[in-house]
Amino acid sequence: MRESNKNDDMEIDLIDLLKFVYKKKIVLVIGLIIGLAFGWGYSTWKGPIYSTSLKIQLPGYCNERIVNSISSAAGGSVIMSSVAQKANIAEGKVVAVSKPERNAAVLDVTIEGKDPEEVEQFSQVYEKELLARSNAFVKDSVISSSLLDSHNADVSVSSHVYDESTMISVNPKIEVVNRTPVILKKPARLIGVAAVVGLLLGGAVIFFQYVVKLYKEQQ
Repeated sequence: MRESNKNDDMEIDLIDLLKFVYKKKIVLVIGLIIGLAFGWGYSTWKGPIYSTSLKIQLPGYCNERIVNSISSAAGGSVIMSSVAQKANIAEGKVVAVSKPERNAAVLDVTIEGKDPEEVEQFSQVYEKELLARSNAFVKDSVISSSLLDSHNADVSVSSHVYDESTMISVNPKIEVVNRTPVILKKPARLIGVAAVVGLLLGGAVIFFQYVVKLYKEQQ
């Protein structure tokens, strides 16, 4: 019975907790300041980042496997090395990250670097390289899929149905539908995230102090 009463007494009173947080608000302020300082310091150490983006439209008949394969290759080391060499830029100074849009045959590619001229030059070469590689990949994938589906449906279908003229007619029509100019990427988002983390840490410290206070009151 005593144990039950003790557990009831240990239940957290929301109003009492809010009052305690208000009394300890300096801890939240300190956490916020630390988070802002860390975010600002990290962004300053990292230096200015310039970015541009490409929105690439794939043919509607591309399935999820093809879209994901192209997206993975778009940020892979093979194309990165090739583009860096052709653009005469040291490998790793400019990077590209590709992400497929949900339920759509569209890729969003972000290209970033510390030199705006290098980002622009890399972007131009990258666009041509990616389109060429993607067109070839989609064309081969569609032809291979068509041959396989036809074979599975009717093994008597003769191979001459898919002659050279048929293969040439498969045109992926992959294109860049949107291209943003190179801009300076503002560190506001990073600093904001760091500030929120600082507030959460401050809140965790206050909550821990409140629990300790309740425990001591029960002794």
